[in-house]
Amino acid sequence: MYFVKKITMSGPKVELSSVDLDKGVNIFYGTSNTGKSYIAEAIDYMMGSEECRIDANKGYDTIRLELDVDGKQLILTRMLNSTKMNVISYVDYIESGEYTISGNNRICHIWLKLMGISGTHRINKSAHFQREELSNRAFDQIFVIKENNIYSLESILLPSQVIRHSVAKSALLFLMTGEDFDDGVDYEKPDVQKAKRKAVIEFADSQLLELQNQENELKSKEIEASPEELEKKISELLSEIDYTNSEINGILLKSKEIGCQIFELEDTIAQKQMLQNRYNALQSMYRSDLKRLTFMVEGEIRKKDFVSKETRKCPFCDNDLPEEKTPSCIDAATLEIEKLKPKMADLKSVQKSLKNEINYIEEERDELKSVMADLEKQVQQELQPKVDELRKSMADYAIALANHSSLAVLESAQNKIRDNLTEFKSKSETPKFTINEYFDDTFMERFHKIIDNLLLACKYDGFRESYFDLKTFDVVINNTQKKSQGQGYRAFINVILSMAIQEYLKKYGVYRPNIFVMDSPILSLKEDVDASEQAPDSMKASLFKYFINNPCAEQIIIIENEIPKIDYTGVNKRQFTTKEGFWKSDPNTYQN
Repeated sequence: MYFVKKITMSGPKVELSSVDLDKGVNIFYGTSNTGKSYIAEAIDYMMGSEECRIDANKGYDTIRLELDVDGKQLILTRMLNSTKMNVISYVDYIESGEYTISGNNRICHIWLKLMGISGTHRINKSAHFQREELSNRAFDQIFVIKENNIYSLESILLPSQVIRHSVAKSALLFLMTGEDFDDGVDYEKPDVQKAKRKAVIEFADSQLLELQNQENELKSKEIEASPEELEKKISELLSEIDYTNSEINGILLKSKEIGCQIFELEDTIAQKQMLQNRYNALQSMYRSDLKRLTFMVEGEIRKKDFVSKETRKCPFCDNDLPEEKTPSCIDAATLEIEKLKPKMADLKSVQKSLKNEINYIEEERDELKSVMADLEKQVQQELQPKVDELRKSMADYAIALANHSSLAVLESAQNKIRDNLTEFKSKSETPKFTINEYFDDTFMERFHKIIDNLLLACKYDGFRESYFDLKTFDVVINNTQKKSQGQGYRAFINVILSMAIQEYLKKYGVYRPNIFVMDSPILSLKEDVDASEQAPDSMKASLFKYFINNPCAEQIIIIENEIPKIDYTGVNKRQFTTKEGFWKSDPNTYQN
């Protein structure tokens, strides 16, 4: 794994300027004319670009790039407007020395080796098998998107020169498969071509045979009705199921209401039983008082038979009392007994009335429970089995209808294979390398899924569908070509497509760069971009969140005027200003 650790610009009459980077996500933002774009320009130049947009009038004439390669240092130094680059390497498989744009020791060899690509590979640059040596410059426009390319009308995967499109596609195909399709000759051998032709025909014949077998199997199954009749029966069954379900819902609603009534009655019974318990306790108290008073009266009566008049004692001083001073409780106790009797009679009457009320409410509750049980029985034993049977019948009709459709599909597929086979047999056997054919159905299926996931994750406004158009080698969203979009949307789509390629390479490819550089991916606050052409803020924020949470490369470098207000925890984020930009010297004070 490798990443850019530091970029330094120097000159004979200016102060050294540098910017430090980390692996992971790096974001540099701030106002215009602070040197942010020079980061992308410097990296692109050090990757072998022949031109550099850095203005020599600012006093800088040398760029130095420090890379970390699995913990080892690699230093690249190149002067502006020079084809040579000096390399100091502590990496085992990269030699120190001088490298050039062309020749034996080429700058591209360094970057290819960093990606794990060894040896020399020739890739196709035309349909007639003309070849050239593989270089990182054939695909750098995908992974280092400079400011003037970010909102390109054409595919971000292809260079601006149409003549170089085949080279870019061949290089991308090499990253995906590790194959350069260099068999050492300018065209495919006749026997190889014939073998392929034979294999295609045999495969088509085997597919036709398989489809015919499937057709015969379906025809062997009895289909009682026509598709129109089956659809009518299914419609009738659906209506009947809906009606029966509405009956069930009505019963369940009624059962719920009864349940509420039962709950209220249970609550009333509990309250009255509590009152009944209180009355029982009061009755026990009355009985105890009556027994105690009766005992007192009987005791006083019997006492007269055992105690003589002379031996009566005062309860306080224990002295003998005359008979007239001895108190008697018989009258008082008798009076209390007479008071208790009507109270007990009233209490007994109330208890009887309360018991009758409880019995009536319990009968009402039990009747409601019986009604609810009958309703549940009706649902479980009558209505629900009816729905299940209706659904089973509908499933049988659906299978029969599907068989009709399958027969039509099989017939159409066979006709299509026959037509394609006839067309294939009539084609000339002239050798031709058609690069788009190598981006097969497997690639398209995987790539479409990655693009859709990215557009959903980044909340593309109004997203419904997308597909990758091999003719333009670009993505089409909601059946709208990118060319008809504003600059902000084009920039967003280009970034998404580049991310999709990197995620594809990360998941299915053989080789891939570890560095991804974007200058102005959301075109925020660009002076020459109309506000109506910019992507919505929700898209911009979602894009940045995706970069942070799902990095598609080991090092991501984002350059932007203004960034969304989101959580940037773990991100190397630096703001550039007119005083604290990439360069430390004021370019306006520099004198040649």
